[in-house]
Amino acid sequence: MTNRSKAKSSWVSELSWPDIERRIELGANALLPVGASAKEHGLHMPMNTDYLQAKWLAERLAMHRNLLIWPVVSYGYYPAFVDFPGSVTLSEQTFSLMIKEIITSVLGAAIPRLA
Repeated sequence: MTNRSKAKSSWVSELSWPDIERRIELGANALLPVGASAKEHGLHMPMNTDYLQAKWLAERLAMHRNLLIWPVVSYGYYPAFVDFPGSVTLSEQTFSLMIKEIITSVLGAAIPRLA
C-alpha cells in the first residue's frame, strides 16, 4: 500500500488531525526529515540545499511506504559553517534536545515508531 492511494498528502502539516488519526490506525510510521535551510554549499548552490534534499527524499519515501512526514527540521548543529555569511548553527546540546523533544512528542501521538 502506498500513502498516495489513501491520502492526498503524507505531510502532517497538510492533513487534519482526523486524517492523521486514520493514517495511524492504518499503521503509518513517522518520518522526521532534517535538512539545514541556512548553511553554505559553495558559490553555486542555495543555502537551503539540505532542506530541499530532505524534503525531496521524504516525499519519495512516502510514495513507497505508509509514512506520515513531520515538517523538515531546518536548523541543526553545523559549527564548521558559521564563518560563511548567512549560515546558522545551533549548539550541539540545543539541537540534540530539540530533536529528542520532537521525537518524544511525535511518538506520544500514538505513532508506533519513527522511520
